[in-house]
Amino acid sequence: IDLGFNTTSSTAVRNYIATGGTLANSILQQDPLNTGSSIYRVISTLTIPAGTTLTINDGAILKFDLNQLLSVTGSLTIGDGDGVGPQSVLTSFRDNSVGANISDGTAVVRGIWGRIQMNAGASVTIDNALISYADYGLFQSFTQPGSALSVKNTEFRSTDFYGLNIGL
Repeated sequence: IDLGFNTTSSTAVRNYIATGGTLANSILQQDPLNTGSSIYRVISTLTIPAGTTLTINDGAILKFDLNQLLSVTGSLTIGDGDGVGPQSVLTSFRDNSVGANISDGTAVVRGIWGRIQMNAGASVTIDNALISYADYGLFQSFTQPGSALSVKNTEFRSTDFYGLNIGL
């Protein structure tokens, strides 16, 4: 994973997440490199394996390419838990309503990127976030035992199916 500078022609996105596998313990925060940008473009499925934690601090923006997922078997924390400050945003790279315009010029539509996928044993805590244009905002099958979920002060907008799909 490269959390460094964007190597594409778009200078609006300073933080580029080029995944091809799994993520080590990481914190995505507002403007982590002091570049004036807190936008991350996720160009392939981002996997958080067991024993690994990804923290997305208040104000960070993740823009996902077509059909990409945030797959969680480890721990995911979005927001700092106090419900104040700038929202963390997970959306499509075509969404120009938040952050820099990095779209390819095609209109954003519901369900254009995947979802937060909770797998068996995952721990997900979301506070003060906006999750938009996913197929599901957050999806957990009833067959995924041992998972823990807390969602508060969060808006699921323009999803293709359900904002929260939690199997019991």
